Amino acid sequence: MEITTFSLLGAVIEVVQERGEDFVYFGSCHYVIASGPSCLFGRALFKLGVSIDALYEGDKGQWSLREFLANEGMHPLDADAFVDAQYNQDHEMPYGEVLTKLVAKLNLSE
Repeated sequence: MEITTFSLLGAVIEVVQERGEDFVYFGSCHYVIASGPSCLFGRALFKLGVSIDALYEGDKGQWSLREFLANEGMHPLDADAFVDAQYNQDHEMPYGEVLTKLVAKLNLSE
């Protein structure tokens, strides 16, 4: 499994399409609820092959999204954009707006 800026963005787009642009996740991100992926990034990372067990470790505080993406070799500015997107989701921003702000913040020209 290799998670890149483009693969994670693609997975986020898929989740937004599945859930709808107006969907709002209430409360702080839990990667796993009821043995399945839950929040925007729980679902996106699961689509990219991250196991439920690994996502659960993130929920227990064994890693943060920033640390996880850094370990995958993602550029720190891109990782920060995804962390900001998670923050926006956690503050009840609709998924469509989360995605729009994420795309605007990512440097996709490379």
